[in-house]
Amino acid sequence: MKMTSRSSRLGRTAGTLLLASAVLLAGCDTDELLEVEDPDTVNPGTLEDPELIDIVVAGAIGEFTIAYSGAGGDAYVSVSGVMSDELFASGSFTTRIATDRREQFTAQNGNTSDGAYINLQQARRALRDAAVQVEAALGTSDPSYGRLKSLEGYTYVTLAEGYCSGVPISTVDENGEFVYGEPTTTNQLLTDAVVRFDDALGSGGFASLAAVGKARAL
Repeated sequence: MKMTSRSSRLGRTAGTLLLASAVLLAGCDTDELLEVEDPDTVNPGTLEDPELIDIVVAGAIGEFTIAYSGAGGDAYVSVSGVMSDELFASGSFTTRIATDRREQFTAQNGNTSDGAYINLQQARRALRDAAVQVEAALGTSDPSYGRLKSLEGYTYVTLAEGYCSGVPISTVDENGEFVYGEPTTTNQLLTDAVVRFDDALGSGGFASLAAVGKARAL
C-alpha cells in the first residue's frame, strides 16, 4: 500500500508538471524563447560611455599586470629573470630553455621574450587610451589619471631596461589604421617615461608611484 501510494503521488506530480509546461508553452511564442539580449555592457561600442570609465581603467591596469608580472603566461619579470639567471628554466619549452642559455632563436621562429614585449606594448597603448578617457570624463585631477600615467611611464622604463635600443613606439589612428613608429633609443624612451611621470605628479594622484618611477627613469 505504501509503494502504491508513493507511486500515485509521483504520477500526480509528473502530470501536474507536464500540464504546467503545456500551459506555459501554449501561452508564449516559442521563437521568442530563443531570442536573448546581449547581457554584456563592455562591448567595443559602449566603452566610450563615461559611466563605464571604471571598467576601462581596470582593463588598462589589468593589461599592465599581465605584461609586467604575468597571469598565466610569460611576462617581463619572469623572462628577464630567466635571461639574467635570477631564475632558471626547469620545463620543456625550448624557447624558455634558449632564453635561459641566452641562445635566442631567429625572429621568424620566435622567443619567449616576444610575448612579454608585445604585452608591454599593448599595455602602453591601453594605459594611454584610458588616461585620455579619464581626462575627458573626470579631468586630470582624478586619482585614476595619475595612476594610469604612472603605469604608462613604467612601460617606457621597462621597454628601455629590457630591450635593445631602437624600440618603436607605434600607434593606431582614429580610423583604426596601424601607424609604425620610428626606432626609439634607450635615452629617448627614458625621457618619454619622465614626461609621463611628470603628468602623473602634476595630477596629484598616486604621487609616490610616479615619484619612484621618475627616479628610476632618471
